[in-house]
Amino acid sequence: MKRGLVVLDPLDVALEEYTRRVGALQDRLRAIGCGLGLIYGDVYRSGDITYLTNLCLYWNEGILAVPPEGMPVFLTKLSPRVHPWMRSISTVGDLRSGQDLAALVEAVAAEHPGGSVGLVEEMWWPAPLVEAVRKRLVDRPVRDLGSVVRGLRRRPSEAERQLLRQSARLAATAVAVAASTPGERSERVAAAEREVRSAGVRDVVLWWDPGPGRGWSIEVLVDWRGYWAHAARTVLEDRARLEAGERFAEAYRRATTTLRAGVQIRQVEAEVRAWLGSRPDERWSVDVVEHVDLETRGEHRLPQVRDEPLAEGTVVSLELRLWGPDGTRWVAADTYEVYRDGVRWLTDRLPPDPVVRVEGG
Repeated sequence: MKRGLVVLDPLDVALEEYTRRVGALQDRLRAIGCGLGLIYGDVYRSGDITYLTNLCLYWNEGILAVPPEGMPVFLTKLSPRVHPWMRSISTVGDLRSGQDLAALVEAVAAEHPGGSVGLVEEMWWPAPLVEAVRKRLVDRPVRDLGSVVRGLRRRPSEAERQLLRQSARLAATAVAVAASTPGERSERVAAAEREVRSAGVRDVVLWWDPGPGRGWSIEVLVDWRGYWAHAARTVLEDRARLEAGERFAEAYRRATTTLRAGVQIRQVEAEVRAWLGSRPDERWSVDVVEHVDLETRGEHRLPQVRDEPLAEGTVVSLELRLWGPDGTRWVAADTYEVYRDGVRWLTDRLPPDPVVRVEGG
């Protein structure tokens, strides 16, 4: 459940920018003859709806209905009791409640006859809901619109860059606080979460895992105003040199220098493989996740998306994990802006070394 601060602040994103975003989607709908676009969201994944309206789905689920002309409509199972709050934190004025989302879709679709009804990224919709919508719209073509909204989100505006930079600063700060706070695991994690929640984040997710020797890893995902960033470090509480740690650190540095516009994940993997190899008692993974996919840690990417070359101006997280023979793991992650000649490091409140050494708690 998202428990943080949700606000609609024109100083963060001008209201005109939300209008432009909806207008860009409506242009696509008109171009393909779609009479109504539907975007599904739930508590796990609602970034497309946030992008278009600033709504935050901290409850179970909802659908944003966008006609080719006019204002979007939000459909929810929540009672009208919460409509005033939802209007106060979003650009949506038309909110409709009911226990049957498919029936709400049918009613909105009847107001916009002609053309098909499009489901944005149908593969992530609940199958029973898709079936129910298709039954309600049996006389009308229903089509998959693919990742049409994600495509609009991939290259952030300057206002969005500012929010992503702030999100990255907070993610890095949380990791740094966990590393520098004396005490046990619970005290370190609590201090990190308290730091970023006090700053007013919309959401934060933290993982603490046992690391090599007396070490551990801390990993943080932060949602600032609907924009996610990622940071992680492996922390060692002694000065012993560990051969695996040196290979891990060098692989991470090499992976970082590989990032630039036009690079594909397989090129990053090849650089990591050169340093970590394929030892029978180890396994590793490396990933580059665009900011639009961080909400789900990249789990809701279509298979082909992972192989796309990095676009100029996009914002990504680089993450490297190494599991040792004793089950412990090394983890590092940072958030970057990607350009033709390299990257801008956004989590620069952390030391550049992916392995941090501290005094024991």
